Amino acid sequence: MRTKARYERVVSKLGIVEGGCTAMRGRFPRRGRMKSVALLSRRGRWLLAAALGFCPTLVAARELNEVEPSAFARLVLAPVPLIVRLVAPRGPNVGTVERPLYEGTPLHSLAALVAVPLCAAVYTLVAYALLSLLRRRGAKGANEAADTVSTSST
Repeated sequence: MRTKARYERVVSKLGIVEGGCTAMRGRFPRRGRMKSVALLSRRGRWLLAAALGFCPTLVAARELNEVEPSAFARLVLAPVPLIVRLVAPRGPNVGTVERPLYEGTPLHSLAALVAVPLCAAVYTLVAYALLSLLRRRGAKGANEAADTVSTSST
C-alpha cells in the first residue's frame, strides 16, 4: 500500500496522465487521456495562435477599401480607427463650414498601416494566452479525472 501511495504522489507531481509506470509492471490502472489542446507543445501553441490571430485580420484587411465593409471586418479591425484618431485627430477641412469634410493625411495612412499588423499581433498574444490557459486547465482536469478513476477502481 505504501508503494501505491508513493507512486500516486510521483505521478501527480510529474503530471503523468497517460500510460502506466513501467517499473510497476502494469499493476495500476491506466490514467485518463489529456485533452487535445493540452498535447500541444509551446511551438504548436504559437503556430495555432498565429493562425488564429493573423488569418481573420488578413481576411478583414482585404475589405478595407470597400465602401461598406462587412460587420466581421469592422469588428476585427475596430482598433484601427481608434489608433488613427490617437495619432492625428483630423486632417484639413476640404468641405464647407456647414458641412465639414476632413481629408486624410499621410500620417493617417501610416497609422492605419501600422495598426493592422498591431491588431494581428495583439490577437495572436490573446490566442496564445487562452491556449496556454486551456492547456493548464486541461492537464489539471485530466489529472483530477485520472485520480478519481484510480481511487474508484481500488
